[in-house]
Amino acid sequence: MIDEFLLNSAKIVSTPTKESGSWIHIFSPQFAEQKEKLTKRGQLLAVISLNNFKVEGEITAVGKEIISRLQEEYYGDLSESAFGHLKKSVAKVVKEAEEEDFDLSIGTVAILGSILYAVINDGGKLFIYRNGQLSPLLSQKDSLSGYLKIGDSFFLGSGDFFKLVDENNLKNALSALSPQEGVEILAPLVHEEQVGGAAGILFKIFSRPQKEEKEFSSSEAVSISRKTSFFSSLVLGFKDKILASTEGLLRYLKKRAIYLKSEKEKSSRPQKTLMTVAVILLALLALSVFFGMRQREKLGLNKESQEILREAKLKKEEGEALLSLNPAKSKELLLTAKDLFGQIKEGQESEEFLKFKEELEKVLAETLQEHEVVGELFFYLEIIKAGAFGNKLSLLDDYLIILDKNQNSVYSLGTEDKKNSLLSGGEKLTGAFLLATGTEKAYVLAEEGILQAGKTPSLLIEKDEAWVTIVDMKEFSGNLYLLDTGGEIWKYPFLETEFGTKQRWLKEATNLNQALSMAIDGSLWVLLSDGRVLRFTQGESNYFAISGLEKELNNPSVIYTDFDSENLYLLDKGNSRIVVIDKSGEYKSEYLWSEISQANDLLVLEEQGKIFLLIGSEIFTIDIK
Repeated sequence: MIDEFLLNSAKIVSTPTKESGSWIHIFSPQFAEQKEKLTKRGQLLAVISLNNFKVEGEITAVGKEIISRLQEEYYGDLSESAFGHLKKSVAKVVKEAEEEDFDLSIGTVAILGSILYAVINDGGKLFIYRNGQLSPLLSQKDSLSGYLKIGDSFFLGSGDFFKLVDENNLKNALSALSPQEGVEILAPLVHEEQVGGAAGILFKIFSRPQKEEKEFSSSEAVSISRKTSFFSSLVLGFKDKILASTEGLLRYLKKRAIYLKSEKEKSSRPQKTLMTVAVILLALLALSVFFGMRQREKLGLNKESQEILREAKLKKEEGEALLSLNPAKSKELLLTAKDLFGQIKEGQESEEFLKFKEELEKVLAETLQEHEVVGELFFYLEIIKAGAFGNKLSLLDDYLIILDKNQNSVYSLGTEDKKNSLLSGGEKLTGAFLLATGTEKAYVLAEEGILQAGKTPSLLIEKDEAWVTIVDMKEFSGNLYLLDTGGEIWKYPFLETEFGTKQRWLKEATNLNQALSMAIDGSLWVLLSDGRVLRFTQGESNYFAISGLEKELNNPSVIYTDFDSENLYLLDKGNSRIVVIDKSGEYKSEYLWSEISQANDLLVLEEQGKIFLLIGSEIFTIDIK
């Protein structure tokens, strides 16, 4: 989300059947180049369901293709208003599916700043829970737009979902503290029935209000009279908090004393009574001041912590002054400031403390180049083949080449036009587990040995008894290189029309028992499981060490570079990140995304500014910053 509104969501999807299925899609542009898309289109949420499916092929692949088309349409043209284009996008995707032999239902919500737009084409519904009231907003074929309010809870569901869940259960779910808890209430009702088209997403708007809240105004397609309950009770009253401060207490005591004095004059009570009351009130005031001081002392910094904070501030100032002159030293000083700051005990808070924390985190993020990202879906492999799952990724000209070990298959996919095909498959690829690409050729290491991928895979190099454990394979200048944890890198030179006899490439014995992955750009780079990177040139080891890395690598799995790349890219699954270092070993930046922990492989096209991530049956892209 952008501006002052934040979105928390949870989804529920029934188990698909042969004839029905449903999907939830949530997407928000995240990259610098997509700022205009975020500004003009916001975040998209969609519920897709298919029924009476009688088309050849897998229903899952068709559903995901529809999601992909919807996203492409909505974010593809930024020339008109978001609401108008959302309507057109839904209509276009529905029209494309009309000739197919199935029933399609799409429910969409776009959240742009503080405004919600919604379009439903057939059978779905949108509900809002506001101020304790559950109100329907949309149903069947309809659209609306309106302003959001902090605390609003919404539910967007398919038509089949509401055949299983009534409004009482829905209200209980929407009134839960979080969307996740709400979904737990609804899940048993959905999953106990075999209705594949049932799906929904529960999302809540939260954050601190920054602007005056506005009411929803419906679109021309929805009359405001239908939404009376939706607009009622928009502004909640807040009770004045008496005795919230010492000043408040004093005002209260003063009024109370005047009142008692007045009563005393009326009733002619003895002066002693008034004095007794005054003493009691003064005692209460003293207690209030005492506990207030104790509370402020608890929230402030003690002398030791103040000294640590002072030193941390000095390190931060020195680090900022060296940002352009000596980035490495600047980073060192800022990290020292962070370490010092971390020594201050929890529970000691002050305005000065919190302000410094915010400033330090901001300058560290800029210096360390830590980019919080969300991968953009590039392609579903199941569109090529049902059940497709990617294990290895490589580049052949302008095509991504993907190895699917489970199905003994190799796929090709255009990096620009997404033109795709089954490049190779069959029994000859049994046991295939490694992939390499060269000029117009793709190679696979399988049970028999190394094969050239094609309609009819051909064996080029038979499996060799000298191999111990081959963990990676790469092509460079026509030659093949095999990384063997037994302590060798085998080179197979290409001689005119075929590969020659294997050669020991390393000039001296090397311990490679922790080797995981390699990359070649003229030098040969090897990633070890402990996070070290080895560099070899013409078979000889060259010293190489990574510097400036704040957090050590945890469960690294892939190293990537090529002749045209300026940097090395490390897939650090344990920290859910991609680490970028230059070829002198200096840390440059990192990309953080929770899904990176599930990635099988990566590939980088620096010239295009793209990182491709292979995660199961999906390929995502991350823009290089």
